[in-house]
Amino acid sequence: MNCYFKTSLDWSDIMASKDYEKYLQFSRTKLMCHLMAFALHRRMILSKKNVTVNVIELGKEREPNNNGRMRTTSALSNSTSTLSMCRRAESFVHFIENPLFDRISGKYLDSTGKEIRSGAEATDERLQERLWTFTSDLCKEYI
Repeated sequence: MNCYFKTSLDWSDIMASKDYEKYLQFSRTKLMCHLMAFALHRRMILSKKNVTVNVIELGKEREPNNNGRMRTTSALSNSTSTLSMCRRAESFVHFIENPLFDRISGKYLDSTGKEIRSGAEATDERLQERLWTFTSDLCKEYI
């Protein structure tokens, strides 16, 4: 399985204040999460900190709807049930508490812990650093 993003970041409108479209911005935000996670992972390694940083893809889930048929829910679904949300929370707890994942860091994993190959943009260290610097500068305005 491969992770790819439908769009690159628009550095001239990174905050989507000029042009906002929810699916486009969702894809860009997902890319930004990957970039920041991999940049943070690299910083933890360089500073010799024992902190794991991974991207967990909880993905789409099949669950029954009101008439008994199965439907697919995703991160963009506004009708995700409580059961579906609990299953996703359970996956997070599994990653946090399972000692098998103590030494796994800098990875993109599915909900079962299987590694997914990240897209080229997400693993581009220059883009990671550019976003890290942009974010640091943005935070300085508010701190």
